[in-house]
Amino acid sequence: MAEGTVLISGTQWLGGKGVPVYSNGGNYSTYYQCVELPQQRLYPKMGWPRVYAAGNGGAQYIPEGSPGLKRYNPGSKYVPVPGDLVIENGNSWNPYGHVSVVDYTDTSKGIIYAVEQNASANGRVTYNYNGSHYTGLSASRSVKCILHAPENTLKNKVSEQNIGCLDSFNIQARDITVGGWHAASNSGKGPHSYIFLMDASTGKELVRKKINRVARPDVARAHPNIPGSGMSGFSTSIPITDRLLGKNIKVMSRYATEAGGNGGVSDYNYSSVKKVPSQIQGGSLDSFNIKAREIIVSGWHATSNSGKGPYSYIFLMDADTGKELVRKKINRVARPDVARVHPNISGSGMSGFSTSIPVTDRLLGKNIKVMSRYATQAGGNGGVSDYYYTSVKKTLSRLNVGRLDGTTVTSTAVCLNGWHLTNYADSSTFRYLILIDQATGKEVRRQTFVSASRPDVGRAYSKQPFASNSGFNVTFNKTGLEGKKVKVIARYARDSAGNDPIDDLLFENIISL
Repeated sequence: MAEGTVLISGTQWLGGKGVPVYSNGGNYSTYYQCVELPQQRLYPKMGWPRVYAAGNGGAQYIPEGSPGLKRYNPGSKYVPVPGDLVIENGNSWNPYGHVSVVDYTDTSKGIIYAVEQNASANGRVTYNYNGSHYTGLSASRSVKCILHAPENTLKNKVSEQNIGCLDSFNIQARDITVGGWHAASNSGKGPHSYIFLMDASTGKELVRKKINRVARPDVARAHPNIPGSGMSGFSTSIPITDRLLGKNIKVMSRYATEAGGNGGVSDYNYSSVKKVPSQIQGGSLDSFNIKAREIIVSGWHATSNSGKGPYSYIFLMDADTGKELVRKKINRVARPDVARVHPNISGSGMSGFSTSIPVTDRLLGKNIKVMSRYATQAGGNGGVSDYYYTSVKKTLSRLNVGRLDGTTVTSTAVCLNGWHLTNYADSSTFRYLILIDQATGKEVRRQTFVSASRPDVGRAYSKQPFASNSGFNVTFNKTGLEGKKVKVIARYARDSAGNDPIDDLLFENIISL
């Protein structure tokens, strides 16, 4: 390219206020030396102090010969502005050094953009800027210092910056919580802020939520050049709905022009991806009571999969082995309180239950947990959602004990007293004493009675709620039984006639009538 050819016009740099940058035509002895650009034309045009190379006349001595310019050495943290001079040290093949003129500095990229003469073929050169040091792009072009004209009021153009960080991203049982910050140069153009959950697989929006930005002084300190960085924070939670279930999701922050979140002037997509479980559910066991003959449970279990399981069951599980002990089909009941708290879980308004399960020998002496299930099959199999409650309670061990303390036989009657205690004893059971013919093994007489107080048994079996009322005092009419030898059975029965026994206890005593 011929000497004197314009490489860069004055309107193409320094915000249109520059002067032409000429080619040296490959002649390093040309008139268009590096010093000529600021010394003869730019600085005189702008009315800035004289640029003069002292010493051997080389550019590296401009700082010494230009006392009107302020010097900033590497490490000063000064950010070069348009019109500043970058002074390079001399080296073995160029003992004079070099000077270029700053066009602008992009701090986000860490680059100083400059123009020069008598060096590059296109008149442009860049330097590294790391916040405190200025370095050339090669070891042969080291920076001595930056010179600034005090009268120079030019500023670096603000580069469009859009950065952020997701400090937290957690998928909970019923909601997704996110926290972080998003700072953007043009955030002022978007007065409405939104957080979006995006389908990471398709890139499509799943849900959006309007947020209020919160203070982040740490971000302001780290990025003081980004307007609004001090109010770039956010912290919010988004309910998990059916639309989110089973999805791989990403988070996006937006500054928007419209109140509904459209018209995004700045979107920031965070890289983290997390998967939402295929269902959301929750539950609470409001009551769990073990009585003599039944276990009573009530509570609620809401799940997003409830519509897939039309049959509901309550299971009593062995807490030690995890195996099922018994199951019972239930009808769900209304729980408007749950619906108010968990409106995002479909069917939460009909998630309740309250039921009782008879205590059988299979349950005695076990540590028991409760599980609720929505099932696809009428028998309770095909569970689409199981919910295990944490409470554990132990049933009493198998018990069927007693004693025939005394017998009194008269000419007309036989009087019996003693006690009989079983797990299934309570005030709703019917009590009987039955006389058995020792010779035939057949019943010869029975009689119901009202339980008698036995505080001594209550003390001995303090964990048994009915122990203090386990006694009996019964008198049988002896007529027709004279001469027989009998044994006695104590019975707890479900029916008033005593034909549906819960527990029988045969005393070993033989009574002669």
